[in-house]
Amino acid sequence: MKVFITGATGSAVVAELLNSGHEVTGLVRSSDKAALTASGALALPGTLDDLELLRHAAKEADAVIHTAFNHDFSRFAESS
Repeated sequence: MKVFITGATGSAVVAELLNSGHEVTGLVRSSDKAALTASGALALPGTLDDLELLRHAAKEADAVIHTAFNHDFSRFAESS
């Protein structure tokens, strides 16, 4: 199964998916790419703000798992 996951860097979910034989594409900030690809997943550099990228990645996948969180607490009131 093809799975797209946000918040993929260092994720135990990615490890479980790969160990179960799934093909994983993970959304990562570009600086996080090396760790994810070393695990055997495909890294997709981007952000949660890039809606077109997210739509495309989700459309290509059989399943989507959202584990990312925007840690910009200066805009917390706008996010809740």
